[in-house]
This record gives sequence, C-alpha cells and structure tokens, in this order.
Amino acid sequence: MVDTQILQHLVFIIFISINIVFFLRRLRMPPLVGFLIAGALLGPYGFGLIKDPSEIKTIAEIGIILLLFSIGLEFPIHEFKRYSKLALWGGSLQIGLTIGITVLFSLFLGSNLYQSIFLGCILSLSSTSIVMKLLSEKGMSATVHGRIGIVLLIFQDLAVIPMLLLLPIFSGDAFEWNGFLIAILKISLFLSVIYFLNKFLIHRLFKEIVLAKNRELFVLSVMLLIFSVALLSQKLGISLALGAFIAGVMMASSQYSYQMSAHILSFRSFFESIFFISIGLLLNVSFVKENIFLILAILLFIFVGKTIICTFVFLIFRYSLSLSITAALTLSQIGEFSFILAKQGLDFHWIEPHIFQLTVSTALISMIATPLLFSYAQTIGMKIGQLKILSRWAYVPLETISALEKEPDGHVVLIGFGTVGQNLGKIFKKNKIQCIAVDAQLYNIQEAQKMELAAVLGDSTAPELLERARISRASAIVITIPDSIATQHIIRSIRVINPIVPIVCRATYRHEVEAFRSIGGENLFVTYTELEIIIDLLRHVLKRLNMSRDEIAANIESLVNDFVQLDESLKEEDFIII
Repeated sequence: MVDTQILQHLVFIIFISINIVFFLRRLRMPPLVGFLIAGALLGPYGFGLIKDPSEIKTIAEIGIILLLFSIGLEFPIHEFKRYSKLALWGGSLQIGLTIGITVLFSLFLGSNLYQSIFLGCILSLSSTSIVMKLLSEKGMSATVHGRIGIVLLIFQDLAVIPMLLLLPIFSGDAFEWNGFLIAILKISLFLSVIYFLNKFLIHRLFKEIVLAKNRELFVLSVMLLIFSVALLSQKLGISLALGAFIAGVMMASSQYSYQMSAHILSFRSFFESIFFISIGLLLNVSFVKENIFLILAILLFIFVGKTIICTFVFLIFRYSLSLSITAALTLSQIGEFSFILAKQGLDFHWIEPHIFQLTVSTALISMIATPLLFSYAQTIGMKIGQLKILSRWAYVPLETISALEKEPDGHVVLIGFGTVGQNLGKIFKKNKIQCIAVDAQLYNIQEAQKMELAAVLGDSTAPELLERARISRASAIVITIPDSIATQHIIRSIRVINPIVPIVCRATYRHEVEAFRSIGGENLFVTYTELEIIIDLLRHVLKRLNMSRDEIAANIESLVNDFVQLDESLKEEDFIII
C-alpha cells in the first residue's frame, strides 16, 4: 500500500497556507510571513498536524535550491557596478559593524566567540524578498533611498557565500587554518568548474535547446543544470544552497537568464513556500510566550542597532540624513538568508536549540513588523532630518564646477537629475536656459557637472538646500522624482520660501494630483503619468487607423474632458492634446 503520509501533510500545508496568505494579503503582509505562520500552526509546537518536520525535509531542500538559484539568476549586476563603492565598502562596513557589536553584547552575556560571530552574521542580513516586494508595490524602486537600500541588500546576499563557506570552520574551539585553506581550495575549484562549464558548454547547449523551440526540453534542461550544480557543490563539501546561489549569479550574465527565471518561477514558488513552512514548523509557540520580553528586547536591539549602523554607513557616503534614515529603516529586519544560516547552525550544532528558537522567533516578528515600519520610514526619516539639532547632517553641499557669471535670477531649478532630469537639462542647456540641478545622489550630480550645469548635492526636502538653489529668484521649478511623499515635502518647503513660483511635477496616480494641488496651490502643474500614457497610446493607435490630426485631437480632448469631469483636481491645460 502506498504511504500517503507526505501527501496528507502537503494537503494540510497548502490548505492552511492559502487561507493565511489570503488573510495577510488584506493586511498587505508578504506571503513569506504567511508561510512561517502556517508552519508554526501545523508543527509539533502548534496543532501537531505535522509531528516530524523531517518528513518534508527533502521538499524543503529542493525549495531552497530553487530559491537561491533564482535569486542569483536575478542578480542586478548593473546596479552593483554603478554603486560599487557603496556596495563593497559600505556593505562590508555594515556587516562588520553589526557582527562586531553583536559579538561585544554576546560575550558580555556569556556566549563564546565563535557562536557570537555566527549570531552576528545572522543579524547582519536583511530580507531581500520583503524589501524588494514592498519597494516595487509602493513604486519606490527608482527612488534614491530605494536604490541604495537595494545595493546593500545585494551585497548582503553575496556575503552569504563566504559566511556559509567559513562558518563551519568556527565550529570548534579554535580557528582551523587547515580547514580554512581546504575550504578556499574547494570553493575555488567549484567556481572554476562552473565558470568553464558556463563559458564552453552550458551556453552552447542552451543555444541549441532554444533553437529546438521545445518548452519541455528547456524546462528539463534548466532543472538538470540546477540540481547537477547543487549536487556538485555537495560533493565538494559546499552546501547545496551555496552551490545553487553561486550557479545562479554566474548564469545571470547569460542571455537565457530571463527565460530560465520565467520557466522555474512556478516550481520555485511551490518549493520555496515549503521551505519557509519547514522553518515555521520549528517555531515553538510556547517558547515565544515564555520568552516574549527577551524576544522583544532582542527585536528592539536589532531594529535600533541596524538602523543606526546603516544610517552611519549611508552618511559616510554623503547621503543626506533623512535619506539615510529612510533607507536604514527599510533594512532593519532579519532576512530569509538568516533562516538558512540558523538552520545550518542548528544542523551542525554550531548553535544550541534555544538560540535557534530565539533567532527564528525574532526574525519572524521582525518580518511581520517590516511592512508597518516601511509605511512610516520616509516620514520618520524626514522628521528626524529636519531637526535643528541635526542640521549639520541634513544635507551635504557640493560646490558647482560651472561658476555662474552672476547671481542666479530667473533660472529653472531642476529637482531630481536622473534619466528624466538629465534629458530636460540637455534641452535647457541647448536653449541657453540657466538651470540648477538638485539631487541627493552623488552619481547624478557628477552627471550634471559633466554637462557643466550648476548643481547642488543634498536632500531637496530640506529648506536650507532649496535656498542654496536660489528658488526665491527662480522662474520655474521642475520636480522629476517619482516619490510622491518626498514630492509633497518639497512642494511644502518651496511654498514657504516662494509662494508664487510655478512648479511642474509628476504624479503616478490620480490621488497624488489632488495631494500636490492642495499643497502647491493654483500655480502648480502636474504631469499625470497614467493619463499621459493613455493619451500617448490612443494617439499612436488612431494614427495607425489613418485618422486626421483634427479627429485625433478631438478624441483626445474628449478623453481629457472625461478625466477632468471625474476629478476636479485635474485641469485640461495640464495635458498636451497633440
């Protein structure tokens, strides 16, 4: 008779997970939190529907292999290049400080050195999946604090490689140099094998597979690649998870990486959920109740400590105080890689079970709290950044390389010098319109300097910085940043200094238009992204249908009128008809 025990467990797991994830969706909580909670409810410390977590261990291991391969596959190497100094030096400093402070506290509480280092590694990592998802949902991935946060997350993900590699060496009472050298040799051999296979075999193989135009063949080949690499890593004494992640990072440069990611997404989602549920199975609810004050104290230490450390790192790299605090708050939780490290520590007896329970409990609560903290991070950052006692860190001025012939008068202030701002700057320069660029990102200010434009580096929500850009004498101000909360603060600061200067800004959603107008008054013009896209799409379609310019203009005018009637905050003159 076929053993249906594992099938029964999967039915329980999927049913409970669906209900919890659906409920948490209404609270805007990520599915990962739901999987952890589902595991806690189903496990031996919950309702006991799954008494032995090892029964789904194999499925969970498949999940972690697929998860780490796909994370490596989506590694945004272009972001890493642009922010290489922040990533390498800032990331190293953040992890180093977190480990160092954790070691000091742990030694004070009686832990040994190697356990303290291991615990520091766990606490130094943040949740890539939760932060990236929240940034994407809120449309903040392109903001400065979003980008610098992502950069540190990328470095943390990469730092897992040496952590998983070196931590087994610390399982003894002393550092083992022989073990260290053997580990370095093994990882070097593994990287060499993967590199040469990727360059001389895998690329050519997948080229032929793609030409065959057979979806099943491609999917099977991807799965074969993933599990073969994972098996090779295990044979060399490297963890399955680490092998899969390295393989994903190395395959990220392949032209087939997006296709690979798309095909394994459905597999990954299922097995990944099983992995996090398997972690939740180990959560002892009674332990949480008995140690709730200790867990909350550790949680406070983590949130406050990581926020201060990350803020310090961003300030060193000349980001404004408000931006630094905002980005730091989004990184203050414990991440999914922390679970992987903690689980390995438990399996290999690097940490004791009660330390593991403390880690999992604290990590779970930190993840649950992250969406709420994320919602207020920008407001908190701006409020603290505007405190007079901290004014010396409020913004970091940078002298312009193109000295103005006279005091700016009748110029345009361009707030935000990213892709949109740079293109506007080119037009202003071409038409000899005096322009001052304001941006919180050093890279963008350097681009302005290359164009020989006057530029100021700092947080544009700070009135002191806006005064430096002489907005009191400006003929117009253009706000190109996509962050609606920051835009509202900027408009408010501008109106305090110059109540009548025309302001042109961008809004992604309709409700933002009303918010901007309520602050900026009548002399404010909004580019409403959704409507502009609709107008542009309609214009192109009608042109292809051979309509005349007058007919196209009439249809677009009718569309704009409909929008204006639906929303009084919109004005017809804000939109270009043709």
